[in-house]
Amino acid sequence: MVVRDKVGRKRYIVFSVATESALSHDDFERAAVSLLREKGALRTVRPKLIDFDGRAGILRCAHTGKDEAIDILNSMTSVTGARVRVETVKTSGTLRKARAVAKGLASS
Repeated sequence: MVVRDKVGRKRYIVFSVATESALSHDDFERAAVSLLREKGALRTVRPKLIDFDGRAGILRCAHTGKDEAIDILNSMTSVTGARVRVETVKTSGTLRKARAVAKGLASS
């Protein structure tokens, strides 16, 4: 058995957010975690918000919960009362590639 099989692989989901008000890193992470908890997917996804600048972000998750995490992100409609539209852009296996994609989103 390989160490990665025990520890688990990670996926990094790059997403963009369209909203009318400013969102903080903590508010967005709390909203995503609570939505995952409601759906019963918190244990399989194991989410962690790596980067978030208000317009784009990177969510780390387990490779087995990647599809659930993408569905949850795309279904988000509000964060702390503010209406949001989240669109997942790309999924990567490395943080370096995910940051490169997110940087491209921020510059455009």
